Amino acid sequence: MILSVSPLLMLVLLALRGWLMLPLLIVLGFTTLSTNPVLMALVQEYSRDHPATANGLFMASNFAGQALIIFLVGAAADRWGLRATFQACALIGLMGVPFVLLLPKQVTPVAHG
Repeated sequence: MILSVSPLLMLVLLALRGWLMLPLLIVLGFTTLSTNPVLMALVQEYSRDHPATANGLFMASNFAGQALIIFLVGAAADRWGLRATFQACALIGLMGVPFVLLLPKQVTPVAHG
């Protein structure tokens, strides 16, 4: 659910003007940051045999991916403007929602011993 809330809040933020933007920006920040622990838990849950290795790979790819995305968003903002770039980012974020439905509903636990 939070995966769809953040992009929608970003679109609402882009439609607002004035002081109303600040409280919504704060809420948007919390919703955006709240997805990382959930994703980390999913990685550990789905990596049955080597959760620590999977966690390390997730954190490394997340760090590198964020650095690349910040660069790309900056380049897009320079070319098309911040508003258009943020709208595109929100729409791209919404495009990820259907992929959540592809995750298995239940993970079979594996005993480590």
